[in-house]
Amino acid sequence: MTQIVDEIRTLIEALYDDPEDFLRGPHGIFGSRPPGELMATEEGQLELLRFLRAAAQGVYMPPNEIDRDFKPYTDADIRFIDEHDGRVEDLPFEEGLLAQRQGKGPNDNEPIDKDYTTMNVDPLLDQAITHLEGQIAQLRSLKGSGPEIATVVARTHEVFGDQGVLWLVEHNQALQATPLDLVSQGRSDQVLTLLDQIKYGVCV
Repeated sequence: MTQIVDEIRTLIEALYDDPEDFLRGPHGIFGSRPPGELMATEEGQLELLRFLRAAAQGVYMPPNEIDRDFKPYTDADIRFIDEHDGRVEDLPFEEGLLAQRQGKGPNDNEPIDKDYTTMNVDPLLDQAITHLEGQIAQLRSLKGSGPEIATVVARTHEVFGDQGVLWLVEHNQALQATPLDLVSQGRSDQVLTLLDQIKYGVCV
């Protein structure tokens, strides 16, 4: 317990100019609770520690002035860039989207989709079936798992609902790995940290 508290204090001092202000003030990530309140329980300390570790690794920090005032992009900001026969054409979003929906490239009238037949589609289906069978085998292997894996499974259910366990066997861009692979390597902390960030709306 003391080791966890010491690491929390060290990270807060490294990340914040006024550590006591951080601990006393309300924080949106923790449901507007002061981080100091989390120090009262072991579960709260672990939650705070995962957040601080993520912040120290650059995964997340509260938005700065630029991010806080950021205005969402509009269709006018999105452009389609098409390169064809050495020519480059910059099209507005709606015009480029219309060209795609018509099945044509922006610079010509040739269809961009090719004809598909059973011969070239069946291998794609076989590949998908093999992938799903592998995922089913992974899920079956979780039955009767120890407390570490049980904690992760329970947290995925808490965050994603009944289909949460499927998240464990899909490649995750943020983790650059399949969550279940990291858990089996003893790196459950990384998975739990990401789940907390998703839960609190830090990332999706």
